[in-house]
Amino acid sequence: MIRRVFDGNVDGAELHMLSYLGQTWGRGAPRFSSEQIITWTRNLVNQDGAGTWDVPVQTNGLISQPFLEQLGALSRALSPAPSAPGSSVRQIQ
Repeated sequence: MIRRVFDGNVDGAELHMLSYLGQTWGRGAPRFSSEQIITWTRNLVNQDGAGTWDVPVQTNGLISQPFLEQLGALSRALSPAPSAPGSSVRQIQ
């Protein structure tokens, strides 16, 4: 249970989520929609936290297309919005 989130910390510890996108660690088809992983990751980032998503790697060392599409959608969704010139504020869309 999260009791207190302040400055990216939960009860004094850095907020971090580690989960897997496949059916289990390093295996299976995507179990979440792109919109779900975007929402969960955005919620973490908006609390100054971080997330790590495990994806299955094929025997040839590549990440399969469905996961590449999800990671691409996540990257696009979390790209900083344009800010005013001279502003140092990063805005997550």
